[in-house]
Amino acid sequence: MRWIDKLERKFGRFGIPNLTFIMVACYVIGYFMEVTGSPLISMFSLSPGMIIKKGQIWRLVTWILSSPRDTEVFWFVVAVFLFYIPIGRTLERTWGSFR
Repeated sequence: MRWIDKLERKFGRFGIPNLTFIMVACYVIGYFMEVTGSPLISMFSLSPGMIIKKGQIWRLVTWILSSPRDTEVFWFVVAVFLFYIPIGRTLERTWGSFR
């Protein structure tokens, strides 16, 4: 038995269903925070110095809210809607929520 099968049997209940949509929703929230000029967006970026020196461990998870800079936004939106959603949904249906 492969190690991923063992992990799925043991921790399969912790798989997150519809993870692709959750990620895209986080991207959309981060994009609107960026567009509106919210001061909170600077607190969500992945900054190793702030994690190590200041202990801001939430940055390990909340970096997903950070959207790309202005010049890359169009290509980012194209990639999300053309690749992330269809491929993520197909993989989740095929492999299951855990994998």
